Amino acid sequence: MDGADLILPDTNYGHVLRVYSPFSHNTVTSIVGYLSGQTVKSDGPLFEYSSYGLWGNSAGEMFYTDYERGYVMKLTHDGTSMTAIAGVGVYGCSSGAETSIATMTSLCYPHGIVGDTLGSIYFSEYNNHQVRRVDTSGFLTTVVGNGGCSYSFEYPSFGRNASVCYPGSLTMDPVSNDIIYIAVTYGGSSYYHYIAAWRISDGHFETILSNNNNNGNAYYIHSITGLWASPNGLLYVSDPSSAYVYKFDRGSGSLSIAAGRNEHGPPAENSNARSVALGYAEALCGNSAGDIFIAQSSYAYRISVVRAASNLI
Repeated sequence: MDGADLILPDTNYGHVLRVYSPFSHNTVTSIVGYLSGQTVKSDGPLFEYSSYGLWGNSAGEMFYTDYERGYVMKLTHDGTSMTAIAGVGVYGCSSGAETSIATMTSLCYPHGIVGDTLGSIYFSEYNNHQVRRVDTSGFLTTVVGNGGCSYSFEYPSFGRNASVCYPGSLTMDPVSNDIIYIAVTYGGSSYYHYIAAWRISDGHFETILSNNNNNGNAYYIHSITGLWASPNGLLYVSDPSSAYVYKFDRGSGSLSIAAGRNEHGPPAENSNARSVALGYAEALCGNSAGDIFIAQSSYAYRISVVRAASNLI
């Protein structure tokens, strides 16, 4: 979100799009890349095919991951200037906790992205099995992940010692501004999908939600593509394979359905969110009112909003 406007990456066509509020006006413009009849909005390299992460700070600057070419990009609020803050544009997996210059380090499929209030940017490296930080001086450091890809239910430990196999979406807890939630997928003999919480201040890491039935906090989550931590402390999770969006209360450990009915298809307008079909829910975000925006690809190709006040979609 940028104020009341909605900002989103168009993965297949290499755009970053702005949907202007009020959304009923259906006004959309490209702030990175081309739309029909438009010119490029920003100087610098555009992402070719895939951008899975987009995050904006309070100053209106936007940061996104160029998954295919291995960049993390920064875009000014007015869309007139774009620069790489990490990556060299060549795929490559580097490892270790050592500090390096971010713009001189190759990246291995950067995926999710988020920032903190001090100006540091965090992104997941999908094929490198790590979460990394770019600080305000432009240095890159691994903060989560030992580089290995194995599954073990992580009880409280130190982030650098944890195995985070194929980390994807990231979201910041807006209450503490100290906890980053990480969506992790282990694709061994059985697919395990879990969400971990990593604390910036001391490196504390633990799994908070998992579909591994061998632990005491198991839920039947078939996939995780989007995360959003709301101001009221709830964590929203998109499970596109099951056509659900869940909400998780970390305090009580309860998981419930926020939207969807386990059926793929276009959601019926102005209906109860828990009674509608959903497309393939790729990404989530929300606003200060608690409204949830669900970006859907296959079966629907739309962005739907669940209003907190009415629970209508």
